[in-house]
Amino acid sequence: MSEYKGKYQSIGGDVNISRQKKNAGAQYSFWAGVGLILLILIWVALVECPSNSQFSIFRIVLSLALGSLAASLPQFFRVNLSGIAKFGAGLLVFMVVYFFNPASVAVKDNCHEEQYLRGKVLYAGRSLKAAEVSIALLNKTDYTDGNGCFNIPYEGELELPLNIRLSYKTIDTIILLEKYDGKVIPINIKDTIPPLSFVLASKLIEGYLQEKQKKVEAQHRGLLVQHGGKKAFFEDICRIYKHHEGLCDSHRNVVFFENSFEQLSTQKAMVQAGILIKPLNPYRAYYLNNYEVYLYEIDSVKQGAKRSCRIHFALINLNKAKYKVDELKRLSNNKHLMKVSFQDNIRFVRTNASFTSEQAKKVMPEYANRSEELKTIQSGAKYKKVSGGRKEQNTYYTGARPSEEFIVTYTEGRWQITGTR
Repeated sequence: MSEYKGKYQSIGGDVNISRQKKNAGAQYSFWAGVGLILLILIWVALVECPSNSQFSIFRIVLSLALGSLAASLPQFFRVNLSGIAKFGAGLLVFMVVYFFNPASVAVKDNCHEEQYLRGKVLYAGRSLKAAEVSIALLNKTDYTDGNGCFNIPYEGELELPLNIRLSYKTIDTIILLEKYDGKVIPINIKDTIPPLSFVLASKLIEGYLQEKQKKVEAQHRGLLVQHGGKKAFFEDICRIYKHHEGLCDSHRNVVFFENSFEQLSTQKAMVQAGILIKPLNPYRAYYLNNYEVYLYEIDSVKQGAKRSCRIHFALINLNKAKYKVDELKRLSNNKHLMKVSFQDNIRFVRTNASFTSEQAKKVMPEYANRSEELKTIQSGAKYKKVSGGRKEQNTYYTGARPSEEFIVTYTEGRWQITGTR
């Protein structure tokens, strides 16, 4: 006791006063740890699924609380440790709790497991396919399937209200989600129809012609590869026709006309449609003034008195089709009738022709017009020449009629050409 009295003589106290002052720091550390633990318990009760940043703060505060308790315990149990040892014990507990996080071994919840925000998009009562659904807050995007359904993954709790952006062609809208119970969200977009103007109608026709031209060029390239064809001169084809123009026994010309929506195969139907098309005139190029000729195939054979020739060729219009929207007639809320006139409307002409002829025979005049077999006799003043043979030709025209009536329908968020009348 004399040692303690000597050490604290200037204070005028005894050993008991000295120990009370030493225990005060341990008490502060203990109650600080207890207070932090109580704070964490309140936090856990209020926040069921903390975010990643909140969880990090939670671990730091828990580590500080347990570190403070660890530093104060030796003093309560009257274990005589130096200040450095006490600080080291508290630091060790802090590091163990913060870095090893033993609480996650004992307790596991599904707060941070991946969940899905599910929904179904309907447009005017029908499932909308391939629509883009995005949520900026989650930085997630998905596309609707054939049934109009989407699934967007997320972690933790959704921060509601939530903005869902929906984009599809001309549709671009934001849906506000205020409640979500884990069930499929029905999103029904109403059909708001913009007016069909003459400017928009002209754009539709321009797109229609571009699409038709692509199909014509694809068909031409396919035939060219299939038959090993090449570019040719129309004069050469005219010479072949002229060589067989004396055929008089029989001939057959079949003409087909096709636009994007239907095919006409009789002269009567074409006349009623206002299409002025005649079978091939070898001295004029189907009324086209700027065209290219391609010879797909030619086969010429001579066998004795008979000569046959088969030719397959095509003409492609190089002029850009001209058009004019003459009238827009409203049929219903989402349907219009658009009358359009065209120039340079024939885009592609393809012809298959075959000729079979016989050499001229000298017969008596009384046998010339009979169906019986002709008798060949000696030449002389009383005899005349008769030529025989046949021609068959199929001609296919692709283009637009000089005047078309298009059905324009508003569907899937835009005006579209859906047929002709």
